[in-house]
Amino acid sequence: MTDSHEHVLTAAGAEALVRSVLESAAQLRLRVSVAVVDERGFDLVVVRGDGASWFTPDVARTKARTAAAFARPSESLLELRADHPDLFVLLGEGLPFSPTPLPGGLPVRQGDRLVGGLGVSGASPDQDVELAVVALSALHSPREAPDKRPARRDSSLGRARPADETEARAPRRGSDHTRRHR
Repeated sequence: MTDSHEHVLTAAGAEALVRSVLESAAQLRLRVSVAVVDERGFDLVVVRGDGASWFTPDVARTKARTAAAFARPSESLLELRADHPDLFVLLGEGLPFSPTPLPGGLPVRQGDRLVGGLGVSGASPDQDVELAVVALSALHSPREAPDKRPARRDSSLGRARPADETEARAPRRGSDHTRRHR
């Protein structure tokens, strides 16, 4: 995923992330777009998957840029925006893009170092995040695993949930709900 001499996300690493997301989405019959940016938020790869809505590449890019700029999942900005809306606006004015708290943007790390951002858009918010988590997990060793999704969230990709929760529900395939803007 990264060059062994530098802490950068390579083109091959970015392409592998995109491939992983699109393959997982295809298995679930989801139509998504994927964006991978470097640590400064510049595009490495942006792909509109087959059948994905026209606007999803830009949404995926913004999610990836947000994750890279703040070095945290894009949805973690929900609380900041709710608690400090003026600060959220000011932070956005200092960036070359408007950050988003929409779920589906995750930071990409090499060890403890931020090397980029990954954004997924087009499925439900939970599915966007899960597709990104699966892609990052496939490229990391166990000791470099990315931040995990909070256990309170329902997994729509059939991944295991904590034992005290009920059986995982299947993703809603083909429903209008899964195709709305995320």
